[in-house]
Amino acid sequence: MEPLLKIANNYLSLSCLPQIGGSVLELQASLDGSWASLLRLPPRTLKSSSDSACFVMAPYPNRVRDARFVFEGCEYQL
Repeated sequence: MEPLLKIANNYLSLSCLPQIGGSVLELQASLDGSWASLLRLPPRTLKSSSDSACFVMAPYPNRVRDARFVFEGCEYQL
């Protein structure tokens, strides 16, 4: 597997694979002294970002109708 980017503190740990679109491979939380996965675990060999635990969906405008949405009465243009 290619080099991982790992960011962690005492409570959360995030492992990403920048070479495959910044795919998230693992997100864990420390619960009662042990680490628990918060996302599905990816297969050992990733073929694409879709195989990862989570992947970036950007740019957003093509995934939100007309690149705008309303939230709590306010309209947002992306």
